[in-house]
Amino acid sequence: MDMFSPQTYRVFAEITLGVHLAYVLFVVGGLVLIWIGWMMGWSFTRNPYFRWAHIVAIAFVVIEEAFGIRCPLITLEYYFFGRARVDAPPLEKTLIMRLFESVLYYRLPDAFFTFLYYFFGAIIFMTFFFHPPRLRKPPRMRGAKRRCKKILSPR
Repeated sequence: MDMFSPQTYRVFAEITLGVHLAYVLFVVGGLVLIWIGWMMGWSFTRNPYFRWAHIVAIAFVVIEEAFGIRCPLITLEYYFFGRARVDAPPLEKTLIMRLFESVLYYRLPDAFFTFLYYFFGAIIFMTFFFHPPRLRKPPRMRGAKRRCKKILSPR
């Protein structure tokens, strides 16, 4: 006997689908945001936490593809959909399910997606190299502290 009802598994499936969509939007939208920010001079596009999270996100996808590992989010989605017994026609699926599925899943050859993952990975890594994250600058010393440092520093 299942621990949850089919409706609960359906909610879990939709949440997983939403997380998957957010992940894709973070990778793709993050790259667009970084490029726009680079051109506009926005400082947050050099935030090391944002940039490292972004590069780790695409690296995870590229490594999965390189080693033939199935995406854990897709595995979870299939598990939850299977437990929810969601084999209903599209009209019986919720609006969120239909929307997310239409955005995430296309009927294209696997080679296209492999190319796409590697291409995005290469673009993001090159962007990371040409527009690197910056650590915060240490605060400037003023007045007496600066004079003391000059006096005490070896020449």
